[in-house]
Amino acid sequence: MRYMKNYEFMRDYLADRENLGFPHIVIVSGMTIYLTGEDTFEVKDNAVKWVLLEKWNQVGSLRMTYNDIMAVNDVTGWFEGNTDIVDFKEFRYFEGMDYVPGRCFAHCTSLRSILLPPTITTIWDMAFGNTDSLQEVVIPESVVHIKDNAFNSSGLISVTVPKNVEDIGDYVWCHCHNLREATFESVNPPKMNGGTLFSDCPNLTTVYVPGKSIDRYKRARGWSYFAEKMKPIEEK
Repeated sequence: MRYMKNYEFMRDYLADRENLGFPHIVIVSGMTIYLTGEDTFEVKDNAVKWVLLEKWNQVGSLRMTYNDIMAVNDVTGWFEGNTDIVDFKEFRYFEGMDYVPGRCFAHCTSLRSILLPPTITTIWDMAFGNTDSLQEVVIPESVVHIKDNAFNSSGLISVTVPKNVEDIGDYVWCHCHNLREATFESVNPPKMNGGTLFSDCPNLTTVYVPGKSIDRYKRARGWSYFAEKMKPIEEK
């Protein structure tokens, strides 16, 4: 028998898992998971797998559980400069983390897709700097702070900044030559120092903000630099 159920967090699913029976299918934060009785954490990208094998001092196969992954609270230096990683959607299960460290994935030049843990509140400096292949990154609603150069020189085509972000650093999306549109969901403009947010983004055409807040954004410090590109989210 299979079970289908929705969970917001991995920890909620794990707490209920024994009551579901196996095999089962669940959806955790929008991602479908099919698991048998084994409680083994798996990743699709072999380059990520080798990093985890090294960190857990294992050979050949991963024997860590989801609980092992959720107990990790810092991955500083684990992935920086790894040019082999392409996809890391399983990063979203590192729910013991409340921040993405500075330079965490900097110079991961093959990285195309990543999902961030739904527990992080801060994306630190250069966390995704110089990731020119990066096309997909989902910033969770838990994020409050995005620091300087966080996505500088990334390959992103569009970005969505969730409503709880309160402040954004300098040069966050600077040199993002593929960037075409950015969406800011907060009713109140996030604080920033100046107009460097999208420096050298030649293809940026539209900055979407809540319709009722357009005037507020245009008057806010730094946001006036993008006033001519602003449109209400309702028009997307």
